[in-house]
Amino acid sequence: MDNMGYDLNSFLVTGSTGLLGREIERNTKDYNSKFFFTSRSPKKGNLQCDLTSLKDVKNLADELSPSCIIHCAAYVPKILDDYDDFSASEKNIQMLENLLLVFSSPIVLISSMTVYGMVSGEPVSENNDLNPQSAYGRGKMRAENILLKADRPSLSVRIPGLYGSDRNNGLVYNLIHSLKENITPVLPLRPLLWAGMDVSDAAKIILMICHLDWSNLSVINVGYRDKYSINRLVAIVSGIFNKSIDYNIKHPTFQFDLNLLDQMGVTINNSLEQSIRAIINKHV
Repeated sequence: MDNMGYDLNSFLVTGSTGLLGREIERNTKDYNSKFFFTSRSPKKGNLQCDLTSLKDVKNLADELSPSCIIHCAAYVPKILDDYDDFSASEKNIQMLENLLLVFSSPIVLISSMTVYGMVSGEPVSENNDLNPQSAYGRGKMRAENILLKADRPSLSVRIPGLYGSDRNNGLVYNLIHSLKENITPVLPLRPLLWAGMDVSDAAKIILMICHLDWSNLSVINVGYRDKYSINRLVAIVSGIFNKSIDYNIKHPTFQFDLNLLDQMGVTINNSLEQSIRAIINKHV
């Protein structure tokens, strides 16, 4: 799986202590490329760097010159109120701007489905108008635009929310944990747009994309071939546990258009329900 557009043989992965960064690191053994990892907090084997500090980023560039940066580092919302944390979004922008100022490498930015806003019904393609409804989503849209204007190859990868065996919070974890412990789950009391993906699947696909020819792309969707909604998630989990949940909030649906991913030859073998079952089977 050689990248035919750029000579990419060494990668810097930012945010290596985060959920996605850790999972990417676990999967790099499948590739012959050289990988370097950085994070703000100390971790054995990685390079410690506060990406919001221009001095730190310059010191990092003195140590290595990667042929591509996979930029996972971000202040990611952990609860619903975090999506409107403007200061966190500004820090995310600062990290990207520092990387662009110091490094000349192509950048693969991990973006988010939140850039689309409240789009329900038809599959959402990369060409859809963007209308983010949160500070986090507006920050991701701004980051994508900054990359588009930068004088270098770049790719923004729009992913759904991430869950997985290592995450002990979030909608998926709380729902599974509640039914497992016979606790009434706490669910959103107003309609919300939601989509999710197991972090292990997201990491594998992102690495695969990075090692293919993405030279003619600037943005790409990554997700399952599913029509997502909180109602569907509740139905899947309650069905697996064979328990009923009295919940009547009607949530909008979301679906990715994955035609660009198909054109790259990337196959997604998992689904929302299969991934949820795998997590439950591992812990029950």
